[in-house]
Amino acid sequence: MARLLILATSVLQLSACSQVEKQVADTEAAAQVQSIPEPPTWRFPDIMEAARELVPLSIEGKPFNRHGFAYPIEELKQLDVKNMSAAELQNYADVTAHAYPDALGRQIADECDSTEADELSNRAIATVAYVSLNAIDAGIRSEAAACLARVQADLQRQESH
Repeated sequence: MARLLILATSVLQLSACSQVEKQVADTEAAAQVQSIPEPPTWRFPDIMEAARELVPLSIEGKPFNRHGFAYPIEELKQLDVKNMSAAELQNYADVTAHAYPDALGRQIADECDSTEADELSNRAIATVAYVSLNAIDAGIRSEAAACLARVQADLQRQESH
């Protein structure tokens, strides 16, 4: 009888410990999701202002202009995006990408396959690169990296024709 009581007590303790571990894991996962910044609105210019408050400088430490860019548009247009690495391209992402990479990454995942590479601006491609390197969620980073690879391959193919 004593052995049965000890066994029952051990089973109850083990069950309680596993429930506590599950609650801790659930809490940690929820905390990570909560720590991913989301824009208060997608309306322009409100999203730019919110992003600028969150991240006033680019990854290179450059201030964003009133349009949310760290580089002049003329320079963005001259980029050879099809041959640049994600690390090089990320420098040209706008303030919204810097502030909300995961939120933008979810949109990228939804739209990448349905958007032609030549329809994307260099800024949009830089945003994909930034998300592929800086999103908090590993799945979003992976999807953005795959999208960037597809877009660059399509642009290289178009150039060779």
